[in-house]
Amino acid sequence: MKKLSMLFSVGALMLIIAACGSSEEVSGSTDNQKNADTKVNEAAKAEAKEDYGIISDYGDVEVVKEFGDFILEGNKSVDYSLTDVRIIKLLNFTEDAEMVLMWALVLESADEFPKEIYAVTGKENKKNKTEESIEFTGVHTLVAGTQQVDMIEGDIVTDDNEGSTMMAGTEQANEFAVPVEGTDMDTLSFILSAAFDSETMSNDFAEEQTFEVNAE
Repeated sequence: MKKLSMLFSVGALMLIIAACGSSEEVSGSTDNQKNADTKVNEAAKAEAKEDYGIISDYGDVEVVKEFGDFILEGNKSVDYSLTDVRIIKLLNFTEDAEMVLMWALVLESADEFPKEIYAVTGKENKKNKTEESIEFTGVHTLVAGTQQVDMIEGDIVTDDNEGSTMMAGTEQANEFAVPVEGTDMDTLSFILSAAFDSETMSNDFAEEQTFEVNAE
């Protein structure tokens, strides 16, 4: 009887240990799944942030309208393209946005911030294909509906602004975000700067021109 009792005790102990191990495995599996889900969510957020660019650092971005691209064609001296043109709504402003928005919106304090603002955003790519240093600003004026905006003064994305001077054979990529008063427009007009020699200031490489992009 003692032996039988001992066998029952050992068996019960083994069942308890097995149950604990099974519970730990389930718990570990659940934790692993939670960690995996968290990583997926973080990756998705990072991808979305990259798509919207620097403006994502200023708050939550909602795309209101998307527009087509523009590519400068037939110029032997410079390449230029404008892509990812959007009208976005920016809300839930971050601390990074406070100073630039106060300046752009001519506000005295963050207490005067609106709940949301609208902005035209886009990405520029420029290339100097010559063997000389040139001045080439890119787009400098925006017409959105009845509003004309100086994009150099109005741009709230300034972290990547490299200026207009481009050394021989170099490329530049930058983003812009220009606050606008509304979204009721299906066409945006831009003025693209001239490109000229940095030393002589002669307008040899590209003339200033106006182009439009249309909502898709």
